[in-house]
Order: sequence, then C-alpha cells, then structure tokens
Amino acid sequence: MIQNKRKINLGLILLSIFLLTTFASTFIPVARIEKAIDFTIINPELSDASLPSDLPIYLFEEIRTLKLATPQWLWWNDPQYIVLSIQPKANNPTLKKSAEGGSVKYHVYLEARLELGLVHLQTGDTVIESVNANQSAQFLWQVKAETSGRARGNVWIFVNIIDSQSGNHWQLTRFALPLQMEVKDVIGLSLFSVRSLILIGFSLVLSAGLVLLFLHPRNVK
Repeated sequence: MIQNKRKINLGLILLSIFLLTTFASTFIPVARIEKAIDFTIINPELSDASLPSDLPIYLFEEIRTLKLATPQWLWWNDPQYIVLSIQPKANNPTLKKSAEGGSVKYHVYLEARLELGLVHLQTGDTVIESVNANQSAQFLWQVKAETSGRARGNVWIFVNIIDSQSGNHWQLTRFALPLQMEVKDVIGLSLFSVRSLILIGFSLVLSAGLVLLFLHPRNVK
C-alpha cells in the first residue's frame, strides 16, 4: 500500500511539473520575422509623368530603409502586433542636400494599409504619417485572429503628395508587400482557454497530492 502510494505521488509530481512547464511555455514570445527594403519615396525610374516638375529632390534621392516586422504565427484570439517602420539610412549621401533643399509647397504623406484575412484589425486598417526630408515614420497594427487557418494578405504603401497652394492631390502606389502567417489553436481552443484548463488541471493534481499526503490508512485489527 505504501509503495503504491509513493508511485502515485511520483506520478502526480511528474504530471504537475509537466503542466507547469506547458503553462510557462504559453508565455514565450512568438518569434518575429523582419523584412528590410531600401527605397526612395518616389522611384525615379518609374515616376508618374503627371507629377509636378518642382517636387523636392529628397523624394527621388533620399534612400530610406523599410522594415516590416510580423509575428511568425498567431494564436487564435490572442492580440499581436505588426510594425512597419521607415527610416532614412544613416550613411545616406543625399541627407544633407535633401534637408537643405526641402520645399514647404508640397506636403508628403505615406499611407500604409493592411489587408489580412482571418484577423480583426483592432486599430483600423490604414495609418497615415507625414514624411519630410530626413524624417522617420512608423505604422503599427494590433491584430487578433478570429479563426484558425492560414492568414494571407498584403501591406499596401501609398505616397500622397498635396500641393498646399492649389490643393491638387497625387497618390502613387509604392509597395504591395505580401503577408502570410499561420493561426494556431489547441483542439479548437484559444490561448486563454488553454491556460485556464492547464491551471484547473494543476489545481486538481495538487489537491489529489495533498489528499494522498495526509491520508493515513486505518489499521485493521
């Protein structure tokens, strides 16, 4: 009887360690994937012929780095972030000239729009940031997967140029960056539900262990 009790206690200890390890593993941050692209705001080789001829030179010459950071995968119903940043390169040879030659006649905005299936965009799909010479911009979306599966979509980046004098507006499509990530669940349960079940299971195992620890068999005469 005592030997069987020890085996049961050992099994409960091992099961509790497994449950605690599994519970802790659900808090490990999801690995992120980063894509980097060097570009100019307006591609000088493919610039629209309808654009005005007196646009600031930095739009064509100032080299910037686009970085798109996305989670490697998503838990169903667990919020995650997709971040897009655009920064001038530190060794940009045209930085000084761009900063000195900027024009206030034109206001330039980068518009980033996220289209991604299977997810709810909690912060909206479109973010607009002004971008002048030697100026950074950052776009952020909070997403929550609504169902499991493979989420596919694009991040669209548009360049908007507004003439402050005439009010004319030009919009150029600069990038369409494809996105694809897996949405995971556990037997149809969300991450919150999985954590709750693990805690309930651990509580039951702990209770059973305490009962066995303080349970003393009666001596039969």
